[in-house]
Amino acid sequence: LRQAGSVYGGIFQAASSGSFLGTKKLAVPITVTSTIASRPPVPYPVPWNNWVKLDLKSRNIDATNNFVVEFVIEGDYPATNRVMVTDYLSSSAYHSHFYQSSASKLVYYTDSGNPGNIFLNLIRAYVSLPTGVNEVIELLPSSFNISQNYPNPFNPSTVISYTLPKSGNVEIKIYDSLGKEVRSLINEEKKAGRYNIMWDSRDNYGGRVSSGIYFYTIRSGSFAETKKMVLLK
Repeated sequence: LRQAGSVYGGIFQAASSGSFLGTKKLAVPITVTSTIASRPPVPYPVPWNNWVKLDLKSRNIDATNNFVVEFVIEGDYPATNRVMVTDYLSSSAYHSHFYQSSASKLVYYTDSGNPGNIFLNLIRAYVSLPTGVNEVIELLPSSFNISQNYPNPFNPSTVISYTLPKSGNVEIKIYDSLGKEVRSLINEEKKAGRYNIMWDSRDNYGGRVSSGIYFYTIRSGSFAETKKMVLLK
């Protein structure tokens, strides 16, 4: 949280369709309170001390299915407390480097006033297993996956989400409709987890590409998958 105070929300079973993220109430309401007086100085210290933990084990939440964590944000920013966000496209390392390297990213949104800007809410979810041992693990994917980019169609930027069940080298490339490489987004070692990566419709030389159909491919070990996306201007 960005400053002292409380935010209110709930845990919901994830919706499979429709405009709402959550459906069945699993733990409602919940309250998260911070005693930290203000945002940390720039550049942000690492690790950042603004994380607030809320233990909900006594609520016996059913985490068998996918779930979402939702908070109600009221009032004008920055007058009220907020879930802190990080600017995905910021060139400033204090905004992005430490948190983008984490697999603990959930909801992102775009800024209509600054086209191309994408922000990530700094929220982490953990599950306690009923094994008789107080074992808390962070949720990790069980298989390789690359999701359909969002938004799609897009202009000028879009986000590609992917999951890794184990550590390994990850390579994601963008191709045009003729199969020519347009952009290499990533080619590096990654730990197991969930990740988001943004494409700003620029090629490997920094130029904006034209409208049309493009393909993105992920490769990690023996896993490879390709999906189609559409850039509209």
